[in-house]
Amino acid sequence: MRAKFLGIIIFVCEAALGLQAQQIKNSDVIIGQWLMVEENGNDTLEIFKENRKYYGKLVGIGKPLNQQGESRIDENNPDDQLRNRPLLGIVTLKDLIYNRGNVWVDGKMYYPKNGKEYRCKITLIDNNKIEARYYVGFSLLGVTENWTRIR
Repeated sequence: MRAKFLGIIIFVCEAALGLQAQQIKNSDVIIGQWLMVEENGNDTLEIFKENRKYYGKLVGIGKPLNQQGESRIDENNPDDQLRNRPLLGIVTLKDLIYNRGNVWVDGKMYYPKNGKEYRCKITLIDNNKIEARYYVGFSLLGVTENWTRIR
């Protein structure tokens, strides 16, 4: 009887560890390139993982040149020293953490168009669609964007 009970406990522990490993594997499903559809142009964000957190850098800009025909720069950045850096390659999504299921939370999204940073929550709708929520304070007070996987 005792051996059977011990066997059940071992089985439950192994199943829990297997489920945790599966969730960690599934958390990486957002890694890749995503088209961020906006009113003023479509940008491409590449999401990558570093030290259990997710980040995203701009790898494509819908309108890469300014009115003078030059590469667009981070002209609205609140830090004067960063205003001349090119927009391509900027890490705009930072510190996103996998929560559970299809949700990543506690991220920050820098928005170069106005130079502001917002809190960010991402929900994976399916393998090719993300709903990104940007907000200040509470998630209810924010804006939602839909992203489509490119690869």
